[in-house]
Amino acid sequence: RLLEVKNLTKIYRPKKGVPVKALDNVSIKFPEKGMVFLLGKSGSGKSTLLNLLGGLDRYDGGELIINGVSSKSFGQKHFDSYRNTYVGFIFQEYNVLDEFSVGANIGLAIELQGRKANEKDINDILDRVDLAGYGSRKPNELSGGQKQRVAIARALVKNPRIIMADEPTGALDSVTGRQVLDTLKKLSSDKLVIVVSHDRDFAERYADRIIELSDGHVSSDMEYLSDSVPEEAAGLSFDGNTVTVPAKYRLTQDDLEKINAYIQALETEASISLPAAYRAARKATATDESRIVPAKAGDFKLIRSRLPMRFAYRIGVSSLKFKKVRLAFTILLSCVAFVLFGLADTFGSYDYVSTCTDSIVDSQIGYASVEKSVKQYYGADKDFFYFVPQLLSEDDLDDLFRETGIRFNGVWSPLAGYGYYQGDLSFDDYIGQKYSDNPAGVSYDSVYSTSFSGYAAVDAGVLEDAGMSLTAGRLPEGDADEIAISLYLAQTFINYGYADADPYLSGNADGVPKPEAVSSPEELIGRTVFGHRIVGIVDTHVDIDRYAPAYETDPGDTAADLLLKYALQNEFSYIKSYSFSRVIMVSGDYMKALTSDTAVLNCEVSGLNADGYIMYGYLGSAGRISELDPEKLIFPDGEAADFTRFETVLPLSVAYDIAFSGSVSELSPDDVDSILSLLKDVEFEFSAGNTEYRFTVAALYDDRDEISPKSVFFSDGDADAMFSSISAKYSFAAASMPESERDIRNLVRFTGEEYGDTGTKYSLCNPVAYELELLDSLFTTLSTVFLYIGIGFAVFASLLLSNFISASITHKKREIGILRAIGSRGNDVFRIFFSESFTIAMINFVLTVLGLFLITEWINGVIRNGAGLLITVLGFGLRQILLVLAISILVAAVASFIPVKRIASKKPIDAIRDR
Repeated sequence: RLLEVKNLTKIYRPKKGVPVKALDNVSIKFPEKGMVFLLGKSGSGKSTLLNLLGGLDRYDGGELIINGVSSKSFGQKHFDSYRNTYVGFIFQEYNVLDEFSVGANIGLAIELQGRKANEKDINDILDRVDLAGYGSRKPNELSGGQKQRVAIARALVKNPRIIMADEPTGALDSVTGRQVLDTLKKLSSDKLVIVVSHDRDFAERYADRIIELSDGHVSSDMEYLSDSVPEEAAGLSFDGNTVTVPAKYRLTQDDLEKINAYIQALETEASISLPAAYRAARKATATDESRIVPAKAGDFKLIRSRLPMRFAYRIGVSSLKFKKVRLAFTILLSCVAFVLFGLADTFGSYDYVSTCTDSIVDSQIGYASVEKSVKQYYGADKDFFYFVPQLLSEDDLDDLFRETGIRFNGVWSPLAGYGYYQGDLSFDDYIGQKYSDNPAGVSYDSVYSTSFSGYAAVDAGVLEDAGMSLTAGRLPEGDADEIAISLYLAQTFINYGYADADPYLSGNADGVPKPEAVSSPEELIGRTVFGHRIVGIVDTHVDIDRYAPAYETDPGDTAADLLLKYALQNEFSYIKSYSFSRVIMVSGDYMKALTSDTAVLNCEVSGLNADGYIMYGYLGSAGRISELDPEKLIFPDGEAADFTRFETVLPLSVAYDIAFSGSVSELSPDDVDSILSLLKDVEFEFSAGNTEYRFTVAALYDDRDEISPKSVFFSDGDADAMFSSISAKYSFAAASMPESERDIRNLVRFTGEEYGDTGTKYSLCNPVAYELELLDSLFTTLSTVFLYIGIGFAVFASLLLSNFISASITHKKREIGILRAIGSRGNDVFRIFFSESFTIAMINFVLTVLGLFLITEWINGVIRNGAGLLITVLGFGLRQILLVLAISILVAAVASFIPVKRIASKKPIDAIRDR
């Protein structure tokens, strides 16, 4: 026996009302082949029994045995595979899939069994059900009888051992109904065909066995044995619109042609029937189930279904035609959620290195400059620290090259107190306009500059590496006192004129320099500044036109205009301070001469004189007393003396500034005695390396008629001790910004972290790094906030899409039930609706990427052009594209999983009946 039920019980429990026992301890054994009818009134339990036999519904008690194997331990997936392997279902409502052609409906059943559907197999099965040539037609082009034969073909193509038909003729006329039953009768010769019907006439005409049910019990079980049928003569008879077929007669191809010709000649419906003698001769006897042979042990195998993606996609996408307005609204809101998620990610994934790199590239920062600082701890337990600025050494430049691949050039700034022509290396006295009818000179709020930032050795290699070029003249050579200045600084002289201030220091005849007009960079060649002769003008590519408007005053400026101007001024200040644009360019030999035996102490000095007067000052570069002109030394009481250890000499300009905070140009002869009196016996603190020294002022040096970058002088012994511990001498190092984004990223990464475990940090000096340093903590905080915001938007999009998928599932619930009935599993259903949500997600993805790109560009534009910041806050790139793609797929999966799990857990019969 192929199928058996023992004490099968099914109870329906409605939410309201009394439970109904549809089947009550029903036990039946079914043979391996033959046509079995289940008869009974409505509510008798016949359809319930068929659904339980086919695994469309679950029983509450008893046992269903399939091919000798009990199904008590079966889960839903086992019953799905059982239907896919053993059962072919035929429904009253046909239940063919409308979006597929006839051939595709049949091919689907083949594919679910893991076989490849081909045109030959489909055409062969259509021939068997008299639908040859109908493979490309859609179900809406067929009659009811043709649809039912498609359902039969779909069931038959799987070559099932059991065919179950639930009222297969209920929606058909009598003639078409007989045709369907004739087909099923043929199939019963080698298959078990179980038919639920309310038509006793059909049952008695076609059944090999009739089982009647009443109130959930088997009330009658009769079989029609073949040996009770009398032999009759072969041959067909034609009478009016009836074709009579003898009992047990097998139609030949010639018979079929005769029947078709006869039917086509009629103008009315035709019927095919067995003779009355045959019907009268059929004898029904009680079924003897003992004659049903049990199934062989071990002959039970299940085929797990796998719905091909092309079928799943077609079914899923067809749902998009349902509720188009709701679909458009879902896509719109999902896109908004995804765009906001993408924007949140750019904040949530804020990374200093990436943001700084993108900002440098987008802002086209052309120079790379660094400063050095060292971590210094403070507090009782050294819990706190800050970075103290330090000078760079040649070793530091080597470290930078080794780590970044960039050859940096040190910039030396003497920082020689606040004396005449010293301090910030101002060349204001060389500006012609200062000595014209407008003696104000260059305004502080001007795009032009009147000071140098330091000295740097520049040769042709440095020029090329830094992307600079000669505009006029040549580069400095040898150890001569030659310099080159930038085209940017040359513009100051071109706009305001030049004045030869050096003769004035040496005692010009009339005491006033003569202003001269300068019309081109070439006219500056040969002129002097600080005693240095200008031999070249170098284009450092400073875009003055970009920054000039930032220094123009307009009464109509709005707050946004002022903010933008401030940002531009800040940007330009970094360019001037940390690039070659304000550097005095000298030869390598001359640079060595300038910095030899020099320690840039860069420290604050303070002391208390005999009168209790506290004096402060800032001393930078140091030199040796032995290098001074002895004739210009000024001793207390005018008497020369030998210098001992820990005695120092200060330039007169520096001493006057410490004592009176004044300029040496205002110094009178009497002031010299006052300075010596005030500084006598005052101890000043100096530091060299990690060692601190205390010195007293033993003499002054008259530097009023010369330019000295030094601010303090020591004896040779003291100098040797101090200078030997100091190798650092560069205030910052400058180079051209690398061209490749990878090299820029490497530079940013290196300068954004401490170097090794030494507590040393090399900081990038440009407006981008400065602005990021100010906003870094804000962005870090925002990153955490926006991370959760992004997750929230992703959840919102999932719920939105899930709601749409739920509505779509409700719309396609019956189709899901059909698929389950023909053997598909819950995973197959998931593929269908994942295909639908995936399609929506891909539409969202494309629209989101486009919208995210446009919004990102707009926001960055507002930040750059409106707020004046150089920071590319929102980064749009491969990460965002991949992230949006990933979240789109994830949302599609989540949105499908929840509603599909609910529908997949339903019993197939409930889905078919839309319960």
